[in-house]
Amino acid sequence: MKAFKKVLALALAALFLVSVASCSAGDVSYVVRTQDGAEVTPGMYVGYLMDAYMESLSLVEDTSSSPIGQTIDGTDGGTWINNRALQNAKRYLAVSKKFDEMGLAFDAAAEETAKSLADNVWNTYGSLYEENGCSYNSLLLVAEGTTKSNMIFEKLYGKDGEREIPESDIIAQFEEDYVEVRGLVATLTNSSGAALEGEERQEYIDKLGECAQRLQNGEDFDTVSKEYQKWYAEKKGYTFDESAYSSEEQYTLLNKTGSSLSTSMVDDIFAANVGDVKLISDASMAMVYVKNDVHRDPAQLESVRLNVMHTLKNDEYLSLTDTWAEEMNLTVNENAFGYYTAQKIH
Repeated sequence: MKAFKKVLALALAALFLVSVASCSAGDVSYVVRTQDGAEVTPGMYVGYLMDAYMESLSLVEDTSSSPIGQTIDGTDGGTWINNRALQNAKRYLAVSKKFDEMGLAFDAAAEETAKSLADNVWNTYGSLYEENGCSYNSLLLVAEGTTKSNMIFEKLYGKDGEREIPESDIIAQFEEDYVEVRGLVATLTNSSGAALEGEERQEYIDKLGECAQRLQNGEDFDTVSKEYQKWYAEKKGYTFDESAYSSEEQYTLLNKTGSSLSTSMVDDIFAANVGDVKLISDASMAMVYVKNDVHRDPAQLESVRLNVMHTLKNDEYLSLTDTWAEEMNLTVNENAFGYYTAQKIH
């Protein structure tokens, strides 16, 4: 699932690329094929190119420019993307074979998961995918492969799996990567996105400062939160519906690397002690937070267990899938590999 989400984000970077659907070069009807005829189609392969492009953005020196022409691991970015896409296409076929060998069932729940993944991309970026030769059905096949891969991973590394991750390792990684907070937030920008300045900005800081002091004095969080949210709604021009307020929804599980908060704010929260109440801010946001015990609710760990497991074992698992692919004696269509390239996607 993690890799598939990167496919979704790639669409935002597509303007760095050029169109696949222009010229022809021999048989390009498939890209990779197994000995028994299972294939990665051109449409699916376009998705893997897009995924590889997005991955490359985190590996180049200049992230504001196309990775094509930059260097990744001593290789031109375009070449690296094409090779990575081919690797992921091979992994798809290896995963499909291993899924059947393990006797796993692609049931209705799995079908729904895959469909949801594909729909999330298609509903926003469908026209982009179509223009480059990736139909909805191709996208759904990619999503099914991702879903099968996650199911294999859980079977191998989950409870009673042959590579089961010790619970102590999962808990330690969870504690390193996540914190739980309750917070009161103010966006310090206007409707045009420009940063507030002077008294207008200070008004929000002062109000949050009052809230922080009340919380430090032991007042009930929900009482302070409701009053603040009502005040904030009036300042922003909307109505706060107190009847819809949920105490449990005020708790947020924050990931060290997957947060929309600035790095400085995240660092402050992770460095704080449980029970600390602090006011923090940057150019666009201010926040009062109360840091909680990350184990307050066992459901929090369960909600991110698979992510934590991937953090611990994803590299090992991907190496496994590469080994499975090598053992399959796959056929690569060199015509298609040279035709469907990162340089031709738009």
